[in-house]
Amino acid sequence: MCEVTRDNFDELLPQIKNDIDKSIFVAVDAEFSGMVAKDLDYLPLTEDAAARYRRVRENIQLFTLTQFGLSTFVYDRSTNSFQAHSYNFYLFPSQCGNYDPRIMFQSSSVTFLQRLDFDFNKVIFEGIPFLNSEQEESLRRQKFKRSFQDIHEVKKRLQRLIRWLSEAIEGSTLELGPLDNVCHEIFKQEIKKKLPEAVVDSEIIIGRQIVTCLKAVPKATSMVFDVSVSRGDTEHDEDLEMEEIDWTGLVDEALGFTKVFRHLCESKKPIVGHNLLHDLMFLYEKFHAPLPERYEDYKREIHRILPSVYDTKLLYRELKKNLSRSLMVQFSSLDELYYGLKSKSARFLAPKIGHADNFSRYNDTGCLHEAGYDAYVTGFVFLRFLHLCVVDGVRPSDRKSIKFSQYINLAQPHKNRIPLSRACMPYFNLEGPDPEPYPLVSIHVSLREGADVGLLDQLPRLLAGYGFLDVEQLSPTTAKLVSASGARTSYMLEELKDHPSLILRAYRFYDHPSAKRAVKIFVGVALTVLGGIGCYCVCKK
Repeated sequence: MCEVTRDNFDELLPQIKNDIDKSIFVAVDAEFSGMVAKDLDYLPLTEDAAARYRRVRENIQLFTLTQFGLSTFVYDRSTNSFQAHSYNFYLFPSQCGNYDPRIMFQSSSVTFLQRLDFDFNKVIFEGIPFLNSEQEESLRRQKFKRSFQDIHEVKKRLQRLIRWLSEAIEGSTLELGPLDNVCHEIFKQEIKKKLPEAVVDSEIIIGRQIVTCLKAVPKATSMVFDVSVSRGDTEHDEDLEMEEIDWTGLVDEALGFTKVFRHLCESKKPIVGHNLLHDLMFLYEKFHAPLPERYEDYKREIHRILPSVYDTKLLYRELKKNLSRSLMVQFSSLDELYYGLKSKSARFLAPKIGHADNFSRYNDTGCLHEAGYDAYVTGFVFLRFLHLCVVDGVRPSDRKSIKFSQYINLAQPHKNRIPLSRACMPYFNLEGPDPEPYPLVSIHVSLREGADVGLLDQLPRLLAGYGFLDVEQLSPTTAKLVSASGARTSYMLEELKDHPSLILRAYRFYDHPSAKRAVKIFVGVALTVLGGIGCYCVCKK
């Protein structure tokens, strides 16, 4: 694994792009500052795909990414092996010009990551900035005047630089002290205009502060006598105050990780993740553009920029049913799948999967919920599980000749399908119509005589083993259950038919209090009308 922060991002960027280009697919994972701000603690089974998208979108707009894991898998035909190049990026949005983002942290998410020794200091002090296209365009349109505070900081360093240049010898260096990114950009521009012979030797980023190192070159000493700012020339001071800043360098720096995401989109490499609903929407919102209001617009655009997406959670759910019992892997969470598929019994002449040179941190120890590690694990699960599915039914002598293209062919029918939890449909289909919703089954629950009325409040916990259920309390002693699984509902009715406290039966529309009220009103009106007609007929006679 290679850890990437603001300090080494620019240095590693060419290598990261090269690894993406060489890869056969790229596995990804992300950690967030939170996920649930509102309306996600309860997800109704009855809502459609568009409603679910809108619900998740509202939450994602409030939070940010703290870590992003990217693992590129390179295939070596000569050894029939895959080498993983895993990167763990620390991310944090940076203030730039008038762009000053607000972010939210969710206490439960922070606590969860703290237990895993997550380094929040590294996120805040060394996190790589990022922008989406709308934020970038807005910054590039802005024109800013230099503030008095900025001018003061730049003047101090220019004067110090000038004094030093008058005595400096060739090859000596001067370290000027930390500046924020705005002052640093102004300082660089002033050096280019007023001290063209003073060459910037290096830039060291320490947290959010930038230290600039300068190298004295021939003729630099003679140039100092022509720099009037050293003598407090008011004309030059006014120029420094009135000129607008060229933000090009600052915006390019603020783009940060967005450069990696854009290269990933341009490469059109297959993207592999586990339970990708939130990950994809975060990637879209933070690095591409604000999430559109309409679900169909989101589907169309995410498929355009990332045309090949595979979700290991959905692949496992859909393909495990076709595996022979002897090859069945009975797990669902990412780490359980990884350790199950890593076992000797699951190998079956599978291609070797390892870490590339200089990426060996994860060889001996796991770092669960570190995004770079989870990205590698996701890619491993993708390869090993598809291998199991392909070799099932293949003679042992033919297993060595299996190619990666056979894995992709097997996964192809499930491409661009993102699994949903607690929903009336199994997945979002990013490249076509969504599947038909499950037929919902409704159950009426009532308490037997003498049963504790508080039992209805405990129904979600008592019936958790029968799948996802919506519970609506109709009265102090009755409730309505809605399930998306007819088979589980039938099993529940059969198993609980003799429950000592509950009576379960099929729900009828008139079981709902509003329906009962409507029926009573209708009957009352009908009787009133019939009575009136009867009286009229009697009087007529």
